[in-house]
Amino acid sequence: PAIVELAAVLGNEVTDAELAALGLDARLLDEIMRALAFGGYVERTEDGWRFTTSLFRESLERRGRDGGRSAGHHRRCADMLAQRYDDHAVGIAARRARHLLGAQAYEEAIGPLLVAAEFAVDESVAQAQELLDLLAGAIENVDGDTARWRAQGKLIRGSVELIRGNIDEVMAISSEVADEAEAKGWNTELGRALSQRANMLSHLGKSAEALVEYERALSVLEDEGSAELARYMVSLGVARRRANNVGGAIEACARAVEIYETLGRDRDLINARSELGCSMLGHGRYDEARDLLKKAGTDAASLGSSQAQWRALLLEGLLEILAERWEPARACFRRANAVFDAQGIRKTVVEMHEAFIKVCDGDLAEAEDTLNHALETFEQTGLRFEIPSVMTALGICAARREDWTACESLIDRASEGMSESGATSLLVAAGADATADIAHGAGQTACESKARRLAQSQWVALGHPRVVDN
Repeated sequence: PAIVELAAVLGNEVTDAELAALGLDARLLDEIMRALAFGGYVERTEDGWRFTTSLFRESLERRGRDGGRSAGHHRRCADMLAQRYDDHAVGIAARRARHLLGAQAYEEAIGPLLVAAEFAVDESVAQAQELLDLLAGAIENVDGDTARWRAQGKLIRGSVELIRGNIDEVMAISSEVADEAEAKGWNTELGRALSQRANMLSHLGKSAEALVEYERALSVLEDEGSAELARYMVSLGVARRRANNVGGAIEACARAVEIYETLGRDRDLINARSELGCSMLGHGRYDEARDLLKKAGTDAASLGSSQAQWRALLLEGLLEILAERWEPARACFRRANAVFDAQGIRKTVVEMHEAFIKVCDGDLAEAEDTLNHALETFEQTGLRFEIPSVMTALGICAARREDWTACESLIDRASEGMSESGATSLLVAAGADATADIAHGAGQTACESKARRLAQSQWVALGHPRVVDN
């Protein structure tokens, strides 16, 4: 019956609440589903039903299409999802967009496709690309001026290309969209394009230039609504943290947290709390940072956002590195890898942190190969912000091998990299201190002095209390 077709269109796994919201006869549907369960076609779940074979579900969908009922089924599902949920709830925008496409409501599908694609960038590059392809198809089926939607899609594609390490492509996209948005008076898109370009400059180790772009972005986003401003504040916080302004980073991220709490944007709030926690690490506020990161990780898990949980665990691992608690740090990275399969640049960053833990704990066997691979990757992609961290970790390796010439050279290169970028790095500070400690134990005064100066320069710039200890 058509009632089962509608359930099949809704999804592979359907809940009683959503089926009821579609206005279906609950008694009749229950009788039919129990009969199908007896035949092995569906099975009961905790709160609904699951189709056990894709062939059966696909046959129901095909029958609906052949009978001319499919578009109507999709329309009912899309309307039900819009009534029950906000598009920013996990997974809802993608579901609603697919139903709207099935209903051939192409223009209406564009909004949720943009939201879904943006969320997917964090969770899965492949899924984000698929949604961007669907977005392009939907736009092609819409008459009239679609330039603004295309620009929004380009910015999301820029985020995908960043994960893939295609820096030149990201810069080209952000510059193209910024020029078009400025000419046409699209403040939201202009602000996002400037923020994306600023983010790239920050990654490239050009902190001063990045902050100039962020200031331009702020000037156009201040009147664009709270959610857009909060999104910007998180990015600004990251840039300020990298440019030695940890207090300003805390201020920006705290403002974002406040806005998202007011708006009830739980998913965005997770990211804002994670970045606020990371910024607090710079001032040595470890207890507050740990509370924020654990809260972010727990909330991310409850919402099913694996990437956000991964990010919170990654930062918690950094906290444990700074506290020189190697086993808890390892545990954080193991859990992070278990919840999210990081790819591209993200994977390299995780591997670098894991190798850093190993060298600090005296395990050089695999760490050096990993660090050299990371160094090669960062140099090839132009992501120079991370290079001094790798140099410092390799300096620890050289110190443990008692190759003091190589150690001093690596510390010098790390120092030059930090000076050129005008940035600060907790990992560089901790690594340089570790190198200085090893050199001190070996009586290598010159190497100890260089490493300690590098560490002190970072702790002082960060405003971290650890500088007093040294």
